[in-house]
Amino acid sequence: MKIKIIVSLLICLACFYYTWNLQTQIKEYRKIIETQEPISYTIIETRKTSRPSDKSTNKGHSLTINYKNKKYTINISSNQYRKLSTGNQIPLYNFSSKNKIISLFDIQGRNRASGFMFSISLIVLIYGAYLIMKLFK
Repeated sequence: MKIKIIVSLLICLACFYYTWNLQTQIKEYRKIIETQEPISYTIIETRKTSRPSDKSTNKGHSLTINYKNKKYTINISSNQYRKLSTGNQIPLYNFSSKNKIISLFDIQGRNRASGFMFSISLIVLIYGAYLIMKLFK
């Protein structure tokens, strides 16, 4: 019983840490988007993918771009792809400290993941509290 309590609280702690880490990334990304102008880039290739973020099961697209003579591959949503197919460019931003190109799709995905991890951590925390109450009965 004590092992179950310890394991559930460790899982809860890990989920809360992951949620906090995602929220920190979201704040960094938002700061970059608010302070920078979108970059100008050249599209090299777009591909349809079954897993745009390598973790999600949603269908999406992978976009390979040329920015400052370097190739970057980013994942974009179907809505962003539709915008590209009509001739418009989607706003992309340079995250220079991590040598990465980001879009609004990155923030949306991290928001969803953060909400999911927070709900999992709450469920595990409630289960841990239940086990503690059961132990003291």
